[in-house]
Amino acid sequence: MTSLPTWQRFAILILAAAALAAGLDLLITTDKEEIEGTLDRLSEQAVRRNAEEMLGAVAPDFSQEGFDRTALLDAARKILAEFPPRSLEWIQREITTDGAEAKARLRVRFLPAPECRFPYPFDSVWALAFTERAGRWQITRIDPLEIGGQKIDTLAGALRQAR
Repeated sequence: MTSLPTWQRFAILILAAAALAAGLDLLITTDKEEIEGTLDRLSEQAVRRNAEEMLGAVAPDFSQEGFDRTALLDAARKILAEFPPRSLEWIQREITTDGAEAKARLRVRFLPAPECRFPYPFDSVWALAFTERAGRWQITRIDPLEIGGQKIDTLAGALRQAR
């Protein structure tokens, strides 16, 4: 049995290293991918009208404009009952991370379920803040920027508009 020439052994070593790197890349999830997964689960739960599971993405100590998790859950239940989505499509997702903090700017297209009180699709734009705690990215701030072409200044304003 003859030994491979040096250049062939080197080529095999390079190919093996590239295959290993590609395999590891498939196993490693980036922070951005984890946040995208959180957003995907959030929209899936909204379509299922499961407000309790939606709140799984929200930090336990969430507090904004007088809304804690309980108030947010109540608002989500009411909104999903009156405005059930057939689907939520992510039109745009810009996510930036900095250590254990992240920000996302999202454009979402709402497609109404047949029984929805407002039967027309519309887009909304949101800014979310996330913090990584215990290996999970959790929403710590929700800022609606625009809903159906109307500028929104506050979370409370967005929840009032939905009623």
